[in-house]
Amino acid sequence: MRHVHSVIEPRTVYGECLLKVLVTGASGFVGKYLGVALAQGGHRATGLCRQAALNSSYRDICIGDMTALAEWKQALDGCDVVIHLAARAHVLSGSSDEQSELEQFRRVNRDATLALAVEAARRGVRRFVFVSSIGVNGNSSGSTPFDESSTPAPHASYAVSKFEAEEGLLRLAADSAMDIVIIRPPLVYAFDAPGNFARLLQLVANPIPLPFGAVDNGKSLISVANLVDFIILCMTHPNAANERFIVADNGVVSIRELIAELAAGMGKKAFIFSVPERFLSGAAALVGRTRLYEQLCANLELDTRKAKRLLGWQPLQGLREGLREAGRKFVSTERADG
Repeated sequence: MRHVHSVIEPRTVYGECLLKVLVTGASGFVGKYLGVALAQGGHRATGLCRQAALNSSYRDICIGDMTALAEWKQALDGCDVVIHLAARAHVLSGSSDEQSELEQFRRVNRDATLALAVEAARRGVRRFVFVSSIGVNGNSSGSTPFDESSTPAPHASYAVSKFEAEEGLLRLAADSAMDIVIIRPPLVYAFDAPGNFARLLQLVANPIPLPFGAVDNGKSLISVANLVDFIILCMTHPNAANERFIVADNGVVSIRELIAELAAGMGKKAFIFSVPERFLSGAAALVGRTRLYEQLCANLELDTRKAKRLLGWQPLQGLREGLREAGRKFVSTERADG
């Protein structure tokens, strides 16, 4: 693998010392937070997204289909760094068979990613930061935490497409002057996170009794603040060039501890009762929610020592602190909206 250890220095543009950064998926959950952090750092950030979104953190917003690269090529001109967040995360259930579903993920997450990276390299972009997924490693770490040397074992079509994109990007790095950085985060959380974390926040806030008292698992997560901080570090750090990184908050929590921390942040007591895990897994299988059960109850522990050793990175906030903050901000927002 080719390693380029050169610091990317900011340039003076419009009287400011900054990097010109292109962010795909700018209107998404992570993209919105990243835009704020880039603006605070004085960088000139252009956001790319599929539909219009109010996000004043980006100097420019370009609207277009991720697979229609011609619409976005001009946004790469003069760019120092591309941060690629955009991805297809879902395919409508029942709309296709398994192979067709995989091809839909590949079209966006692999093929469009590689087309964008090739064009970025051609136009002189110096670094391409790709936010992948810990799903590339698998659904469960078992008794040994995942690290960068763990054998990839993607199961879901989404994770397969992300892994194939990673492999293509590293091949491109070997044949071009552009550095590649690959980041594999676990579940990214905040008070306004989408998906299953949003549903969990709502369940804890209601409160609804939850049957996870007997589940003794270990979960690594990362707050959006910590992920954004790591992404920005990877924009310029010389040791990040052409490396993969697994990142997470310090520490792990079980699902019952996660619920308890969210509840504490909300000023509530967690309502948790015990159901044997074999009954939980069986019930999940009966209603077609095995994947959700695994996301909540399987072990998924990560070893982040490489990021700390090679880049000197330390998370801005701890896991339990971040979860309590998410709970606190969630109820504050609910009250304000109500």
